[in-house]
Amino acid sequence: MIEIRHLTHTYTSGIHKTDAIRDVNLTIADGELMGIIGHTGSGKSTLIQHLNALLKPTSGQVLLDGVDIFDSKAIALKEVRKNVGLVFQYPEYQLFEETVYKDIAFAPKNYGCSEEEIKERVLAAAKTVGLKENLLDKSPFALSGGQKRRVAIAGVLAMNPKVLVLDEPAAGLDPFGREKILYEVEKIRAQRGISVVLVSHSMEDVAAHADRIAVMHDGEMKMCGTPAEIFAQDQVLEEMRLDVPQITKILNALRKMGIAVPEDIFKVQEAADWILQNVPFTKG
Repeated sequence: MIEIRHLTHTYTSGIHKTDAIRDVNLTIADGELMGIIGHTGSGKSTLIQHLNALLKPTSGQVLLDGVDIFDSKAIALKEVRKNVGLVFQYPEYQLFEETVYKDIAFAPKNYGCSEEEIKERVLAAAKTVGLKENLLDKSPFALSGGQKRRVAIAGVLAMNPKVLVLDEPAAGLDPFGREKILYEVEKIRAQRGISVVLVSHSMEDVAAHADRIAVMHDGEMKMCGTPAEIFAQDQVLEEMRLDVPQITKILNALRKMGIAVPEDIFKVQEAADWILQNVPFTKG
């Protein structure tokens, strides 16, 4: 479990100070998929870089299983980054080894794993993200954008983290590639029982995949709740220059017409199936 307590990070440039995030509080439960949304500049990326100590807070705490990750006497930085894996937006820029195998093996090798264990971890991580073994000897730079994402995520999974943090993992991919990546994320969580933090600007993505959603705006956490609770606040979201998923707009319109649409439908196919079964259609 991750607990974020009164977290503030201030950037200083000369005499000017800017709070990138201010007094943020959030708990991410074991095994939970937490979505984080917000407009560009809202503080999302700054927030998640504190989760594995890439950034140090100006004030506040981040606790992993009750231990302050910035307390060097309580936990080593190496252990923090082993347990909390962070994949940046456009993770293909993180790739650097000459083969896919070596790229995935980099972290466990540096953590002192034996060659046998490294091989087991590489093969397990590759399988988890849907990379075929015949790709392991190829250069990661010869792969498609979606495959590169999988390699980057596999490199983090090879550390066997407790928490996987993904910053816009589907950015720049076509709709099919987006859905495949997010499907792999869901599969990873189910198979490994880890917590996932998914940062996205796509309301559809977080609505369809997150257990809870935290909303960042101007460096502050304005709301946190289930998708139903968050997207019921459509006017508040619009004031933050955010929007609700298109399918949610359609279902909300049906509710205003007096049709009792369940509150837990956020996926397009689920909505289509429910509408076809429950909404009467007339000709003409």
